[in-house]
Amino acid sequence: MKIFLIFTLTLLLITTSCKKETLAPSNPISLTSGSCLNQPLLPIENQSPFQKLVFFDDFQGLEPGEDPKCYTQEPVCKRRLDIHQLAPCPNNFDRGQIKDLNKCVWTLYDGFSIWEHTKQSSFHPSQIKVQEGRLILTTDVKRNNSQFDCGPKRNISPHSLNYHATNCLVVGGGVDTSGYSSRTPGRTFREGRIEFRARLTKKTGAVSAIWTWPTLAGYGSPHVGSPSWSGYRVNEFDLLESRSRSDQNLFGFQSIHDWGPPEQKHTARSGSDFKLSSNEWHVFGLERFSNRIRLYVDHCVTLDLQSGQYGIELTDWPQFIKIFQGAEFWWDDIILAQGATLEIDWVKIFEK
Repeated sequence: MKIFLIFTLTLLLITTSCKKETLAPSNPISLTSGSCLNQPLLPIENQSPFQKLVFFDDFQGLEPGEDPKCYTQEPVCKRRLDIHQLAPCPNNFDRGQIKDLNKCVWTLYDGFSIWEHTKQSSFHPSQIKVQEGRLILTTDVKRNNSQFDCGPKRNISPHSLNYHATNCLVVGGGVDTSGYSSRTPGRTFREGRIEFRARLTKKTGAVSAIWTWPTLAGYGSPHVGSPSWSGYRVNEFDLLESRSRSDQNLFGFQSIHDWGPPEQKHTARSGSDFKLSSNEWHVFGLERFSNRIRLYVDHCVTLDLQSGQYGIELTDWPQFIKIFQGAEFWWDDIILAQGATLEIDWVKIFEK
């Protein structure tokens, strides 16, 4: 009996320890500029009016109450950043690596690039996997050929994004929750609190991002030059943008973008910059009210903005989640981004 009790207690301690690792509070963030706007640093969840958990994904696979088809159905890939140009995913990646991904929520990225000016970087679903209860997005560099070209760039005003990705030097991973049908409804939110527990690695040239973007009549980007956006004003909320340079530490920042019609000026406002360490978990969050936005990391509010401040008009379009890991040529040799990762432990959305 004693042996059985000792074994049971030992097993309980091990199990508790594993749960604590997953749910452990993040290490306090270290700011490199500015200061936390909330003093003292009280837990955001204790202050927030948004307490009802309405969405939770911890990437553990099928949970009680979920539709099994959401995990067994064929994933859908998005082929362009600016609109819902969806297509079957390519065959040259292992579906087994996303068997625990809820495909009713998450759409995969394939065949376009972001922030790219030299036609050598794009997304591919091979850089997306769910493993040990984490969504993992990676960057891979092709080294066996010096001739790489993603193909002709589409001339989409005002930003001319979106390359065809036929032979890119670098591929990264990206997903979003924009949804497109009853089979893949995705996930959007208006007022509420959204949080991500995430960590990333320091790799020169790598860029990691967690954003929310507006959705309108099947369109998923404020950058689009399509007539469907003509006359509308929309917001982009950046819970995390991180870039790593060879001569600097890994750093990140949070920001708000206000995109108007093509004839109107784009306005942005950034919060405090913060230092990140490889493989260190942090919680990146956003509170969205009808006329106010708060962005925070752990318990530190980096940006608290009322509609009308700094020329930014907050709108009430539904927002969807966008997460990606990639690379860029703006500062460094992009091939050094090999092996960069962005890991998401969980995503939560709270409402009143």
